Amino acid sequence: MRYVISENRLERIFKNFMDSQYDLTYDSKPREFLGKDGEVFGFVAFNSMKHTSKHFYYGDYKTEYFLNEMFGELTNELLLHYFRERFPDLRIDGIE
Repeated sequence: MRYVISENRLERIFKNFMDSQYDLTYDSKPREFLGKDGEVFGFVAFNSMKHTSKHFYYGDYKTEYFLNEMFGELTNELLLHYFRERFPDLRIDGIE
């Protein structure tokens, strides 16, 4: 059976999942996102190719793998939308 989910609904599902599982906060000194357990979820750094664009990098492969298993090929797009909505002052340009 095949289900069709609207983009807005999928973004809400992703947001609710991220908030319930990770409840991310941002520490600007080390430029790290921290989960509710205090572990590093990922960090923001300048892209080496474009020194003016900031990109998010996962803290470990397990987290990236887990999210990709849950949300598939749209994970990075959903995560970028989530960051832009929850942390609008960061201006993240991409997910690596």
